[in-house]
Amino acid sequence: MCITSWLYRTAIDAVMKRPAPDRIPLSPPRSLTNNFFVVHLVERVFVKEHLVRGLVPEGVKVLYFNGNGEPGYEAIIPNRMLGTFEFKLDHYLWGYTIVYRAPLLYLLQRLFGHAYWLVFWEKRKQSFFNAETLVRHDRIEVLRYFITKTEAEHDFRIGPIGLMEDLHTHRSFSHPQHDRLLQYYQMLLESLADAGYLGACQHHSFGLLPKGMSGLSEYELEERRHTDNKKQQSRIGWLTVALVMIGVVQAGITYFTIPPDARPFQFTVGSTSTGR
Repeated sequence: MCITSWLYRTAIDAVMKRPAPDRIPLSPPRSLTNNFFVVHLVERVFVKEHLVRGLVPEGVKVLYFNGNGEPGYEAIIPNRMLGTFEFKLDHYLWGYTIVYRAPLLYLLQRLFGHAYWLVFWEKRKQSFFNAETLVRHDRIEVLRYFITKTEAEHDFRIGPIGLMEDLHTHRSFSHPQHDRLLQYYQMLLESLADAGYLGACQHHSFGLLPKGMSGLSEYELEERRHTDNKKQQSRIGWLTVALVMIGVVQAGITYFTIPPDARPFQFTVGSTSTGR
């Protein structure tokens, strides 16, 4: 047996002690107790996946699916053929999925408890993320998001769940504000659809309508006008200050150019007198 076949069999033997059930829980709270493996051997040419069921002396027992909707068929991949397949291992651990694509990499990381450390740090990062307040994006920001995405993908469609993930990352689904934020984006998308900027599509998704472009243009034009008005008011304010300063300077120059005896009043240092 070659070294490649030995690595495949060793890795498969290690994970088959915790095989995954037929139905894998993917959402809390049931997924938080996951700790099992799914192994596939993938044909490199036809990109077909074979679900590993166990080991036999002559090779690896797999469940083969022909892709026609028929039930799987059991087969055995001989040891000498293992190196011609790609190794694909998914470790479902406490609500997370850790993916390995090489048996040697898995065996090395298994020695150091890589998966458990990875989940530990992910949970720490999530706890820090949960301590932050998620800032909601307003209508114009979301409309601008749709325009940017549609420019890159003509048939771009997205619903409130995908929108929240794009704007706040996948960690937002475990954030304490999750339900309120999801409801907010649902109402915001419906509001943009009622205004004619978005169109409702299948599977609770929304897409950009032509009016959305003009709506953003009108907003940006109004925003520029508002900005210009603020700049104009600021200029007028500074001009007023400058005129006042000029007036003060001119009054001072006029006062000090008048002979002392002709001044309407004068100050005498060290005296309480303020007149003649």
